[in-house]
Amino acid sequence: MGRFITQVLLLALLFAATHTATAHAGTMTLYSCHTPSGKSVGTYGWEKYDPGGRFVGVANDSCSIGPSGVLRVQTGDSENVSTAGWQFRIAANTSLAWFEVAVCGGRSQSSAAAVAHVTSAATETLANSVTSFNQTLGCAGTAPWCCHAPNMVRGGGPGISGLLVLSICVFWCGGSKAEASSLKASVTDVQAPVASPRTGSLLSASTQLGIETLTFDATDVGVGVFRAVIEARIDRAGEWKDVVSAPVQTGGTCTPLRETDYLYEFDSPQPCPLSVRDREIVLNPGVLPVGSHDLRVTVEDASGNKTALVPAKVYTVPAPPVVKPPPVIDDPIDPGASPTPTPSPSSEDGAPNGTAAPQAGEPAASGTAQLTIVGPSSRTVKGDGATVIQGRLTDAAGQPIVGAVLNVQARAFLPKPRTATGAWKAIGTATTNQNGEYGAKVPGGASRTLLVSYRRLVSDALPAALAQIDVLVPATIAVRPNSTRIRNGRSVVFSGRVAGPIPRGGVLVALEVREPGRWIPVATTKRWVRTKRDGSFRLSYRFRSTFNAATYRFRVVADEDSAFAYARGTSKTIAVRVSP
Repeated sequence: MGRFITQVLLLALLFAATHTATAHAGTMTLYSCHTPSGKSVGTYGWEKYDPGGRFVGVANDSCSIGPSGVLRVQTGDSENVSTAGWQFRIAANTSLAWFEVAVCGGRSQSSAAAVAHVTSAATETLANSVTSFNQTLGCAGTAPWCCHAPNMVRGGGPGISGLLVLSICVFWCGGSKAEASSLKASVTDVQAPVASPRTGSLLSASTQLGIETLTFDATDVGVGVFRAVIEARIDRAGEWKDVVSAPVQTGGTCTPLRETDYLYEFDSPQPCPLSVRDREIVLNPGVLPVGSHDLRVTVEDASGNKTALVPAKVYTVPAPPVVKPPPVIDDPIDPGASPTPTPSPSSEDGAPNGTAAPQAGEPAASGTAQLTIVGPSSRTVKGDGATVIQGRLTDAAGQPIVGAVLNVQARAFLPKPRTATGAWKAIGTATTNQNGEYGAKVPGGASRTLLVSYRRLVSDALPAALAQIDVLVPATIAVRPNSTRIRNGRSVVFSGRVAGPIPRGGVLVALEVREPGRWIPVATTKRWVRTKRDGSFRLSYRFRSTFNAATYRFRVVADEDSAFAYARGTSKTIAVRVSP
């Protein structure tokens, strides 16, 4: 032929669905290939598209290799008309409220006009096209093309259930390409899950007498069953708050991506199972404060639709029995400049716990007390988690209460849901000095909530003053490489262990590499790998593109988990020298 007729390159083609969203529909944010922050995620829901079976060229998915990965289709030379690309479909009974896909496409040779279009329901609307020699669509900046405004093709609307990124070859169009490096979409799910309780004391209990449980079954027809939630209105006032969250599946696509503060963010169109049986949610003593509250239990799908398992009811948490002061945990730390003897409290049950010490001409201290802990309401403690708490005890007029014995208690704290759990355990006491100040060394351990309490009389059932602080302890990770000198084309393997206790199902760990000014994820076989029950793991990376000698700095990250009593932690930095 005397002239070359080329291809069309890109676009997003939408398919009609049969339902429409309602004002109360659940909403799930879906990311694919990369998130806006550059994190590599899965490409669930995509499949190669070649309706005529005549496509000549290459179509591959390299999103898992890291920041430069894309979904790519490139045409080869062919005398036949062919259309190929990547097709994305969402789950049944859901629709795309909107989407934006980052693309890079270009023609390789001059020819007649190309066609690129978006179809919503039965109406076709031109979205963008490439029609002339060496013209590009997107491709602004440097690879990956993710998340730059000039590279975005946007669309959406009722009834849309999928999209296409296409390269269309009309005749002799080798080298033409279309790439998608990210997809962000808002998925609408209008149907709530169906749930039924099976057994457990939470079904009927109105007063907490110990550990309360509930087992249940649930099904869904859209994005899948995500979690069970115990919600409460504390003191029967204010908004409903999540106090216990129990995901139906740990790890895999049913784990939220946490790209933003919005909980329902995943990388699969149907991230969670459509049916679960005999799942359990547990309410431990100490999760709710003493008093009467409104309580309910619900099941949610991955878009936030809720179904009640236990309808709202009044739920009472009684005061715990009086516990005698435990032994001193350590020599109290005196924050005052000049320690002086302080009176000891009487061992008689009705004796005052501490005495007032007013200055000359000032009124005597009253029976009302104020107890504080120095510093913010939470702190992060590295190493073994040992810490020091300091504070002050005064009466309502600000006068110090001297020689008072303060009880120090602790219970587990889960950093990811930011929830304290389990019963309070007495760990020691501290005594106030002549300024009403106290200090105590708290031994190491996992993340926990510390509670300091003061009883005006030794025999008082309830404390007159309380002060509380959350202590967050990052996960400790021991790791070693199989070698610190590697040749290009070979793999480095990192073996290690996350210190426990490790929750059932393990903890998610990932490999990161240092770039100037930041740490970025490394494309291992999976972005996140779950440890074994003992916390052990193996991560590997194969060097493929190091053609000049270079040193890379790696570290391992342990992510937070809803049942893991440690905050996000990192290992030491490991330098690996790579030769061509």
